[in-house]
Amino acid sequence: MEEDDLKSLITDILKETKTMQNVPITLNFRDHNKIGIIGKDSIINNFLDSIMLQVMACHGYDDLRIIILTSDKRKK
Repeated sequence: MEEDDLKSLITDILKETKTMQNVPITLNFRDHNKIGIIGKDSIINNFLDSIMLQVMACHGYDDLRIIILTSDKRKK
């Protein structure tokens, strides 16, 4: 029974989800200080470059802790 409840919850969430094109993505790092980003490499790289630039430009080095987990293949 509990598994069925989880499946119906996921189905309800997916029904409410909408896809929008060419809109800015905003993240509140104060409330969500750990994030994961998935998607196409080219899009992720551009997105991460923008995030890193904004975070480093708006905060002092002593205010930030940036940790990036990746594979050996992608570490460049």
